Amino acid sequence: MTARGWAVLGVCILCVSWAGAADSSLSIFEAARTGQLGAIETAIKGGASLNDRDDKGKTVLHYAAENGHVQTTQKLVQMGADPNIRDQAGLTPLDLAVKKGHEGTAETLKAVTSARPEAQASVPVVPPVAPVSLPVSERWELCLDAGHNQRPSVENGIVTLSIGQTDKMFPQYLNELGVERIRLFFGAQGNSQKSFSFIFSGGSTGPDQFEIRLDGRPVSQSPRFDTARQPDRWYRHEFVAPLGTGNTHLLEISSPTECQSSIEFSGIRMDDPTAPPYRPLCDNSIGSLAKYERELKAPGFVAQRPDLWVFAPATHQQAANQLADFLEKAYGILKELYADEPLSKFSVEIYPVGHPRARGGIFTANGGGGSIRYNLEALERFARVGSSGYEGFIGFTEEMSHGFAAISKCSRGTYEALGDAVQEDLVRRLVSREIADRYWLPQHQQWQSTFEAYRRAGFQNPDPRKYAWNILYTRILNHLFLNIQTAYGPNLWPDFFKLMKQKNYPLYSAQETDCMKIYADVFGELLHRDMRREFTATYGIDLNANPPWGWQTDVPNDQVNLPLSEIIRLKKS
Repeated sequence: MTARGWAVLGVCILCVSWAGAADSSLSIFEAARTGQLGAIETAIKGGASLNDRDDKGKTVLHYAAENGHVQTTQKLVQMGADPNIRDQAGLTPLDLAVKKGHEGTAETLKAVTSARPEAQASVPVVPPVAPVSLPVSERWELCLDAGHNQRPSVENGIVTLSIGQTDKMFPQYLNELGVERIRLFFGAQGNSQKSFSFIFSGGSTGPDQFEIRLDGRPVSQSPRFDTARQPDRWYRHEFVAPLGTGNTHLLEISSPTECQSSIEFSGIRMDDPTAPPYRPLCDNSIGSLAKYERELKAPGFVAQRPDLWVFAPATHQQAANQLADFLEKAYGILKELYADEPLSKFSVEIYPVGHPRARGGIFTANGGGGSIRYNLEALERFARVGSSGYEGFIGFTEEMSHGFAAISKCSRGTYEALGDAVQEDLVRRLVSREIADRYWLPQHQQWQSTFEAYRRAGFQNPDPRKYAWNILYTRILNHLFLNIQTAYGPNLWPDFFKLMKQKNYPLYSAQETDCMKIYADVFGELLHRDMRREFTATYGIDLNANPPWGWQTDVPNDQVNLPLSEIIRLKKS
């Protein structure tokens, strides 16, 4: 070979050798980002560690996974890289692979990440520094506030709030509107035990779950549930955990990789471990005395009781306290009757006549309860009559009963009738028999006479001009429920709602046309007889329909006196 040939061959060999060698000048993190396993091995031989972190809290496995290097990821795990370490954003290598859409890398990491859950507790994550100095507090609460909250900004999938600095903000959603993680900074005495509480619901697709890290440590996971089967159900999750050292702390909320259905929060609280279960003021309340006074445009007063708040003008402070005491007693009885209680406190709001929020009735809240709104005349009437006459309280107790019924979704198809039935039990335990009879006995007579007219007409509306369909069907159900209670005894409603709870609240997932079948079946189980047959043959109730009973109707006022077939035809058209 000529000298020139040897020279060319030498250059070629040199080029090949240089191309196959690891770039020793690369950092271990850059080598992982570009998938250069040889450079990673060289860095390790030079003293680097597989689980070292950069200024973002990331390891080599984070970078390999984030950039979809399957073989590098596999080799790193085999060499001892920890797949459970989280970066400063709280993300594991698996989280990054899923986020970037690298399916092969994600599959490689799923088995090892789930197989080593104990590693999460053994690898502390240093939380980022709080953006501001925070006051030390023994307790704090964030709650959804009747639409007054502002939506926090989202940066790289993360919502960051500082308790005590951004009180108008509320982190309502997780896994929705681009929110992948919620970070809450707060001030509290270090190394102390604290209780953390969450009121939440899922996104109706399921499975639903979230997990919590405190000062970089995993401390709790919510139960896994499926709101695809239980839409609109609300839950409470609580746990006790120790705070880290120092007086500034970080609570992080995210979901496991396999649970990316939306989570909605209505309240989050930190408190002493001995505090009672968390029950925020209902989310559709006016929320605070300051906001009530702004709405009222006058000085206000709030009577706070364990289970409800009563907002009233300051000129009616005494009446507000009397009403709050009366309704707190009613709450205790309803809790027994419904065998459950709402996740939130009731809000009773009193406004001048004509005020837009003084429309009367209840606006039910997430998890039951709600905001009961009446005008000043109702409060003044209660102040005059008190519990000595039903005129003073019957509206308030009726709406509170509806708020309890919302826990079991029992408002579907039977809103007014069920509220009347349970309210009668409530009133009879709340006031004297004489006062209760004065209101309820004429009601019983009216229900029976309406039902008799309906039966004589062959289970048809005997006079559409006299009986609007919502009134007719409500009275028929009133009559039915009264007869069932007479047959069963005074414990009908506690036993009914206990059975609903045991059956996992079937009305939540039921089709509208199945609601009355569920009622019939539950009553049948309690009475040990065929109530489906009784509903249809004895009372003329169509089990396959969801007619406009009570306030469930969306039929315009000019149509409520039409025959039911005509109402259905108009709704379809």
